[in-house]
Amino acid sequence: MSSYRAAFDYPQHDRRTMDVSYSPARDPAGQIIGVLVLVLVLAHDVSDIVATNDALERSNAELRRANEGLEQFARMTSHDLREPLNTIVQFTGLIEREHAAELSAASSGYFYLVLAGAQRMRRMLDDLLEFVRLDHADAPLQPVALGPVLSEVCANLDARIAQRSAHIDLQPLPEVMGTDSLLSALFQNLVSNAIKFVPPERAPEVRIWSMPDADADADAAYVRVVVADNGIGIAALDQALLFQPFKRLNARRKFEGTGLGLAICYRVAVALGGAITIESAADTVGSRFVVRLRRSVVSPG
Repeated sequence: MSSYRAAFDYPQHDRRTMDVSYSPARDPAGQIIGVLVLVLVLAHDVSDIVATNDALERSNAELRRANEGLEQFARMTSHDLREPLNTIVQFTGLIEREHAAELSAASSGYFYLVLAGAQRMRRMLDDLLEFVRLDHADAPLQPVALGPVLSEVCANLDARIAQRSAHIDLQPLPEVMGTDSLLSALFQNLVSNAIKFVPPERAPEVRIWSMPDADADADAAYVRVVVADNGIGIAALDQALLFQPFKRLNARRKFEGTGLGLAICYRVAVALGGAITIESAADTVGSRFVVRLRRSVVSPG
């Protein structure tokens, strides 16, 4: 059987695209019938499929261009805005240090608010750029040992851990499919939040462990990694908003942040072919974030 695709013009119809298959007719013994070869021809109208595929390719190309433009815009905006912010931070700090004796208590308070606002904007720019970059996180996935990733995350947060006298209970973790950078971004945000969203009178306790997926028979290729804390509970109605960008459920005066950390976690989990969920309640102590990831194909067990 041979085949080809061709376009045909019909007198009273638009041009149609056909997939044409043909082969010589054969008898039950497999011999070609007749002295003149009789050819069987089958034609399938695939015009709609071709048009749909062409439209899909155009849409994908437009989406890629839009994403690339968005990342370039975010990168340029972040760079252009960071320069004046750095100037504000630098000279505000300089005035505070060199003219502290000349400033009234109220003036010192105003300078503190200016400095805090500029630093918060700088963090927002960094988080926004990271959030946009996730659209292009198309590096090939490979087996990654989660243990070293979480150890590095804890080392990065060492100052914050010491400042809050936090205790991190890190259990043995498996290998999963991903990249070091994406997994680090995911778990650094989760561990950082687990330390941050704890009332000041309580020492943070963070426990990290893994467990088989809920349906081991159907989803043996997946594993669940749990990050549990003893912080504030989250009401069920608020949990749907947690993973949306710039959604803050707590006043900034209580807990500092940009509202992008969990949005980054969600996008990383999805980019790695997994998911992230939360188990918590407003009237309980602590939350459990459960990250579902693809188990490494070479990981034992």
